[in-house]
Amino acid sequence: MANTTDVVSAIRELTSTKQLERSELIDLLKDGLHAALVKRYGPNVRAEIGIDEMKGAIRIVVLKTVVEAVEDPGTQVSLEEARYEDPEFEPGVRPHGSASRQAADHSTGPRRRAQPHP
Repeated sequence: MANTTDVVSAIRELTSTKQLERSELIDLLKDGLHAALVKRYGPNVRAEIGIDEMKGAIRIVVLKTVVEAVEDPGTQVSLEEARYEDPEFEPGVRPHGSASRQAADHSTGPRRRAQPHP
């Protein structure tokens, strides 16, 4: 497992040896993470991906809508599952399933938090 210093060093090394701008490298990393999410959740997956190179942190938030009957597990979460995390969830609300982790901690699992559906 890599630690924060390793992640920052790897980004610096790649930007200098491959002659990439940091922003280009970060975009490439985000694209790769999104491709992995598509493989896991399907082509309709919507996610917010953030990379903080100075902290060595990667934050991935998968956006799903609460529904009574799940038809697309990549974009929907059941009302029962959502209410397990927060009894106040109602259909149409979009909770977040996130896998947020420090580079040194690869064991963080999904978490949920509410965000109103636009």
